[in-house]
Amino acid sequence: MLHDFISLFYPAVCAACGDSLFKHESVICNKCYVTLPQSNYHKNPNNPLATVLKGRFPFMEASAFYLFKKGSRVQKLLHQLKYKNRPDIGVLIGEWMAEGMKESTFAKADMILPIPLHPKRQLKRGYNQSTQLANGMGNKLSIPVLEDVLYRKAATKTQTKKGKSDRWDNVEEIFDVYPEANLEGKKVILIDDVITTGSTIEACANAIHKHKNVQLYILSMAFAEL
Repeated sequence: MLHDFISLFYPAVCAACGDSLFKHESVICNKCYVTLPQSNYHKNPNNPLATVLKGRFPFMEASAFYLFKKGSRVQKLLHQLKYKNRPDIGVLIGEWMAEGMKESTFAKADMILPIPLHPKRQLKRGYNQSTQLANGMGNKLSIPVLEDVLYRKAATKTQTKKGKSDRWDNVEEIFDVYPEANLEGKKVILIDDVITTGSTIEACANAIHKHKNVQLYILSMAFAEL
């Protein structure tokens, strides 16, 4: 009864479309669940994201769960996840990613590594959005999420309005792997919230490949094809 009373004044709404949620719905409504534009890239090894990254660094497969377009519900979800204190969005979508990819080679990884934020930015935001995605996926697939492997050496300006070359200049050589980390021979998922040019992913991958025989899998919540 208390929940119903509170809902009269503060109705729960879908994080994607803004419509009111029914009692059995949480965070994102069922209509958005079935209509958000999934890419199914994990079923196509030569997908557009893999094509963008091919030849830049070694990786086994690359996939993104959703397709990103400006003004879309996917953009709204990403904005709330990153800037509106909604880590629950990341966890839920991470769970959906796990369910959709449970039969793929991604599900056989040894670990999931979130793209790290600079400590100052994470303190201000309160959480790392990539870690929330990783936690949702890792919990469903029983894959450990490790935040003590990769780290960001310096803070950078937002990538949102930068061109491809500027994005690379902004992140080149700012990531590294902690000396005590052991990635040799491991199957590793590197996860981010959104990939556009792939500059951040490439910089992280270069740090990871300082270790030998790493099988690297690239994953993001969304891919914004230029």
